[in-house]
Amino acid sequence: LKRVMATLRIDSWAPQPGLAMALRSTPNLETRHMLFNTAGSDIDHRFCTAGHRFEVSGQILGPDETGAVALVRLPQPEVDADETHMVPVDDLGEFRIGGLSAGTFALTFRMGEDEITLPPIELGDRAQ
Repeated sequence: LKRVMATLRIDSWAPQPGLAMALRSTPNLETRHMLFNTAGSDIDHRFCTAGHRFEVSGQILGPDETGAVALVRLPQPEVDADETHMVPVDDLGEFRIGGLSAGTFALTFRMGEDEITLPPIELGDRAQ
């Protein structure tokens, strides 16, 4: 496998310098949109609340390849739970993982001959 690290391009919860925020463009406080980029693909994510849990959904935009997404909770001293999810990517490059608790997660995509790693992602409520 060729290992690739994706870079964050857009985070809807981060301030966007130089952009005026009109009422229409006010971000949804419950849904977070993140866009990551690699040399050959873009990875579009939505993180939203689903009751007291969270859901991650997204789409890989790039070459049409089959693959899978692995989501793993990163260890924390106060949490002794091991949480791992592996789901296939469908024909449109889409995936969905639900029923997640708050915490820090690592996302890895295995697409064709590439293993794409994203920086750690924090799932939880938006800081006010």
